[in-house]
Amino acid sequence: MDLPYGTKFENIPDIEVDTLIEYFNLEFGVAGSSDVFKESDFKYLGVFIKEGMEAMYWSVNNCKVHAVVRPFEDSYIIEMGDGP
Repeated sequence: MDLPYGTKFENIPDIEVDTLIEYFNLEFGVAGSSDVFKESDFKYLGVFIKEGMEAMYWSVNNCKVHAVVRPFEDSYIIEMGDGP
């Protein structure tokens, strides 16, 4: 995914929407059901600094939380959180 990464994201692997889909399907326990998340459910919002930490944010259809990706060492952590 060609995103406008901030400086902390320069040396980590690209974040693929498929990774977010897998994470959300596992967390919500919908894998294999008709309620699975799809690529069209995720909308990239950008890189924001919240509480002094840089993170990428995606809104998620039909979900009160956002997909949040934070840099960690030479990789990243995916989590759910409030919007930017």
